Amino acid sequence: MSFKEKFANVKQQIKAKGFFQSVKEAVVLSHHEPHEIAAGFAVGMMLSFFPSFGVGMIISLFLAWKRGWNFLSTYLGTMLMNPFSASFWYLLEYRIGRMIVGNGVSFVQNVSQWDILPVAKQVYSGAAVLALVLGPIVYFLLYGISTKYRELKEKGKIQMPQMLHLPKVMKKD
Repeated sequence: MSFKEKFANVKQQIKAKGFFQSVKEAVVLSHHEPHEIAAGFAVGMMLSFFPSFGVGMIISLFLAWKRGWNFLSTYLGTMLMNPFSASFWYLLEYRIGRMIVGNGVSFVQNVSQWDILPVAKQVYSGAAVLALVLGPIVYFLLYGISTKYRELKEKGKIQMPQMLHLPKVMKKD
């Protein structure tokens, strides 16, 4: 399946089932190995921390496609940074970066006096710290959840629900 078809299929699946059901299926009901699920989500999340205006999502989905990671979990990982949460994450990145880089530009200064380079250094430094700290935590958390769910399923303590399989996206001529 091509990259474009796979991405369209994931978007269609999220629309049909909703975000939280898609997360559940990506994490515990997928046919992928726990590592593939956790790695996809963690990489998607890590790359979404960097202000890249959508390029991080494209890179993470391309990596997932090439590496065979769970495409849905990767997409959901990139959705951590969305229009509703971006201001929180960017402010946190800025503040962490300001502690690392030092006293650069303050938010109190007039916008016309800003030099973009000190602000970018602070935001990207903070994003790197968040990605390097939260990425492994999320990876091991999702890996553990997926592994435990599969163990319980094999012991017969949990019945695995049937997944809704959406039809493949057809190419238009």
